[in-house]
Amino acid sequence: MGLDDVMLMDEALGQSASNRLTVVGQLRLAHRLVSAVLKFNSTPWLNEVWSFRDLSFFRQGDDLTLSLQTLHFGVELIHGGPDPGESLMDVESPVSLTQSVEDVQYKHGVRNVTLYSLGAALLAIGRWERIDHNDIEGVRRLASQPCYLGPVYQELTQKVLDCDFGYGKDLKKPRLQEAIYEMVVLELESMIASLDISEEEDE
Repeated sequence: MGLDDVMLMDEALGQSASNRLTVVGQLRLAHRLVSAVLKFNSTPWLNEVWSFRDLSFFRQGDDLTLSLQTLHFGVELIHGGPDPGESLMDVESPVSLTQSVEDVQYKHGVRNVTLYSLGAALLAIGRWERIDHNDIEGVRRLASQPCYLGPVYQELTQKVLDCDFGYGKDLKKPRLQEAIYEMVVLELESMIASLDISEEEDE
């Protein structure tokens, strides 16, 4: 499998509206992404600063839904994984290109840069459009607007962006991880389950 078999998230978000995922598909992608960040946040596989442009997928023909089920961070995975100490997030991360982590935290009030990155990616998935991850004010403005996936998704996106879980801002702390799991992962699972039932009833 080579680079031609890899689709970047940026490319997926550029697909025409007719090729976009179903609502359930978008929610499943969001669920997969949050779960991955919780799993890899303290490993070399995930840098503190990343963006949706760092997400990649293996092409499954022309089926976008199947392709997006192969979510990976970065493209180096096609070579068999990182060397010890090497990160899969070595592709460009917009925040890191123009602002230091300290500036992002102290000038813009970002409590946790990794969760801001996750929130921005959730926002892009929810709106199914490319967003300027580096425009922190713009991201917050977009997050405050009505969301295609509904008010619950909008609220959890804002919680992630602001690290607003009531258990501090250190993602290495188990209690914060548990809160994200309970308030975001389980909520997404509930939304997916209810929509799956609705779709079955409509058939």
